[in-house]
Amino acid sequence: IRKRQEQNVRMLHASMVELSRCMTVSEVCKSAVTFAINRLGIDRFAVFLTDKQCTHMQGTWGTDIQGNVVDESYYRSDTVDRSIVNAARINPNDVVFEESVPIYHDFHIVGFGWTAMTLLVDNNGDPVAFIAADNLLRRSPLTHQLREMIRMFASNLTEVLLRTRAQEAVHQMNDTLEQEVKVRTRELQKANEQLELLSKMDPLTRLGNRRMLEALLEEMCLSGESKRNQYGLILVDIDHFGQYNNHYGHMQGDIALMRVGNILQHHIQFDNEVFCRIGGEEFALLVSDYDAERVSKLAECIRKCIEDERIPHELSSSGEHLTVSVGYAVVELEQSEFNFDTLYCEADRALYKAKE
Repeated sequence: IRKRQEQNVRMLHASMVELSRCMTVSEVCKSAVTFAINRLGIDRFAVFLTDKQCTHMQGTWGTDIQGNVVDESYYRSDTVDRSIVNAARINPNDVVFEESVPIYHDFHIVGFGWTAMTLLVDNNGDPVAFIAADNLLRRSPLTHQLREMIRMFASNLTEVLLRTRAQEAVHQMNDTLEQEVKVRTRELQKANEQLELLSKMDPLTRLGNRRMLEALLEEMCLSGESKRNQYGLILVDIDHFGQYNNHYGHMQGDIALMRVGNILQHHIQFDNEVFCRIGGEEFALLVSDYDAERVSKLAECIRKCIEDERIPHELSSSGEHLTVSVGYAVVELEQSEFNFDTLYCEADRALYKAKE
């Protein structure tokens, strides 16, 4: 008897080692079924997870009618109203059994013999899982020793299941938290990008502002190109805009600025081009790879389109409608030689000539 007890202790220790190597609940259940079939001498064995209220039985791993270990995760049912199931619920952690009764597989009777069941519960008495065993294949009797082995094995299985389930919950929580952090990071990054864009945008005309112009200059200077290039700057200034505001009011003045801004927006040809409002009624467009003739045509097109908008301006000495003066400058040089102040001064002088 002592020798048999020592063998049982060694066997249960081996089961604990094998179960503890598993990383998921599914792996624990598969290892438990495999161990029970190969080491405990049980014909068929299965593990069914359940909830705290014991309302259902969810299959994990079990054995088919030939005794092969199979995935039974497809199985799910409400907790069946059978005498052995009810007895297991009343006597948790005990091995309850019935002899000379029908043996079931997937709701079908596949033979007759003994059936044993144990309800695994945690330290609070909450249900965790059912284990079920029978002697469908070899018809071996359910001895007191085998029942005791099943009971002790069930105790080991309960401990490992609870620990693994807690680890899975932590991993899932960490994964969820990681995903939430990634989502929040993307949202924050997107919000920061939108704020950055808004900080570089004139709220009235929806064009760029001085910060946008400075960013464009910085990007141009850091592009790393060493070849010679042509840089152009177009300055647009609304004529007699102070008189317009005094006569029509600032609300109409804002509407006029929005209409002019919309026209300027439509004269942008590339993604890296942005018209910027750099003063109350002054706008600037910085371009590259434009020769003087192309810049001149673009400047004249802008001037004419704004005049053709025919915004009334009764007090203007330049005509009956709102007009703009346009000055531009084009320089050809290497990127390292680029100087915005020089380019701006030339375009500004041209703007004053246009005013005259």
